[in-house]
Amino acid sequence: MDEKRYRESRLCRLLGNPIVYQMIVLLEVGGPMTPSKLAKLIGRHVSTISSHLAKLRSAEVVRYDTSGKEVRYWLKHKG
Repeated sequence: MDEKRYRESRLCRLLGNPIVYQMIVLLEVGGPMTPSKLAKLIGRHVSTISSHLAKLRSAEVVRYDTSGKEVRYWLKHKG
């Protein structure tokens, strides 16, 4: 499998996860959010959300920025 197809299949697997899908929808509607805010809105542990955010970063779906100890995530491409 070539690299492009592999990345596409990886993204499809990620978006097939209901928690990840909820995160994407919340980031689309609500803009930049911290992992703790996402966890509170979805009703999951911050560690679970952080794990999914790491996968979304790796797939280049989200970007992040730090301000002190706070990390905010947003979608790389809105639309």
